[in-house]
Amino acid sequence: MEKTIVIGGGLMGSSAAWQLSRQGEQVLLIEQQQSVYKNGSSYGESRIARSLGPEDDIFSYLHNKSVAEAKQLISFLNAASNGNTHSMEDIYTHSPVTYVFDHTSIEEMKAICHEKQTDAYKIASHTNAHEVLGMTIPSSDTVIREFTDYSGTFNPRVLIAKLHEGIRQYGNRILYGYKIAGISRKHGHYEIEAVDLQTQETKLFLTEKLVVAAGPYTGELLKHIAPQFGTLITPKRVFTSFFKIKASVYLTYSADEKEAIRQSQPSYFQYDGLFYSMIDRIDDDGLPVFKAGAHGIYHSIENMDECWNTQPTDENVEWVRERLYRYLKMLNISIQESDLEYVHKQSCVYSLTVNGLPFVTPATQGDNSMVVIGGMNGIGGKGSMCYGLIAANLLLGKEEEEAMYKKTLEALRK
Repeated sequence: MEKTIVIGGGLMGSSAAWQLSRQGEQVLLIEQQQSVYKNGSSYGESRIARSLGPEDDIFSYLHNKSVAEAKQLISFLNAASNGNTHSMEDIYTHSPVTYVFDHTSIEEMKAICHEKQTDAYKIASHTNAHEVLGMTIPSSDTVIREFTDYSGTFNPRVLIAKLHEGIRQYGNRILYGYKIAGISRKHGHYEIEAVDLQTQETKLFLTEKLVVAAGPYTGELLKHIAPQFGTLITPKRVFTSFFKIKASVYLTYSADEKEAIRQSQPSYFQYDGLFYSMIDRIDDDGLPVFKAGAHGIYHSIENMDECWNTQPTDENVEWVRERLYRYLKMLNISIQESDLEYVHKQSCVYSLTVNGLPFVTPATQGDNSMVVIGGMNGIGGKGSMCYGLIAANLLLGKEEEEAMYKKTLEALRK
């Protein structure tokens, strides 16, 4: 009998397993993939990390609390490791975050620019964008650029690897390559059937407490024990594409032009399919590789196991290329659309909810023995350390007095 099992070794499950470990729990983390995490809500070396938001915004809180929790993880690893040095900069890449609004998103913009806003930012319309931000933007648009510590991007693979190292440092186990075939509750404990994907053998695990953080698989896994999650979560396939500026063009740019590109990434459009872009990595030739896509354009999923191998269409890729080109032109960079060289395309999966809010909640009202983390809507990554903390606290019956923690907890309950 295991004390606690966490299903799902992505950002959410790993964060929950880490938080449980540091609170003294015996934990087994079960993950379908191998140790190098490839399939999830996103792909690549970067996700947007941002703090700016409306007054008392729970997503701002989730990000900032996650940064604080990540610092504690780094401190623990440095104290526990044998000569290896861990740094927040391993996880986070600091850069401004640029938000682009048009007339359809004016209320969101106004909400961000509230009197109590503590994050540093600059705002510009088409009349002064060149002076303030070095940009040329359409007359319908307004741009806000956020300047906050640990805003920019973070690397999900690095964070997952560090969380797994921390879990092991507490003597807890991680099983890779196990697909969950079924979950049931019998005689006051949970029975979990897991298939070893290498041997195809089925193992039965018993546990007193359970965290389910299985992303888009959550609804199917819980269909017999908590069927409501099948309607709370709707998995959808989304697309992302990777481009770089041709070396023959990029190498002609001045240091100021290259810095303008760096300072403009990541970007997030509050309209037009919720287009986003970021610098995913720097390639071996020193060229920035852009990751770009749409938060708001979805495709149905026929086979969950195969959907990550379903290639985005050429139309999807060209949609991304056109908008990335348009955005780079706003920076007054000398570039043609044909100068954007295609690198790679990838399907990802978002777990959508009706109201757009994810949840961290007991599966059954009045019973905290199983907690579910789900419905991240493609916006969960930056707050993953906080989602994990909330899940661990719910499972262990612990409370925190911070007002924003309580507000966030209430918003995430289902």
